[in-house]
Amino acid sequence: MAAETDAESTRRKYLSHEASVKGVGSLYLLGGVLGAIGLLALFVGVAFGGAMVGGQEVVVLLLFGGIGVMQIIAGLGLRKFTNTG
Repeated sequence: MAAETDAESTRRKYLSHEASVKGVGSLYLLGGVLGAIGLLALFVGVAFGGAMVGGQEVVVLLLFGGIGVMQIIAGLGLRKFTNTG
């Protein structure tokens, strides 16, 4: 068996932490996907639901959409284990 390099020993040392970070990334992706589904449901409700109440729906749609997009970006970055910021 060949001698283990410093990089390989460091990787083995932190392998469980890497798996935990990737697991958190999966949760962010799940939140982003569920947020997108909720955003679609909210959009359909506003489109077919009747009267607008002073543009509050637009603000909520933009807020939920922004949060969902940020969760998907963060989730993809954590799953790839890269620095996206």
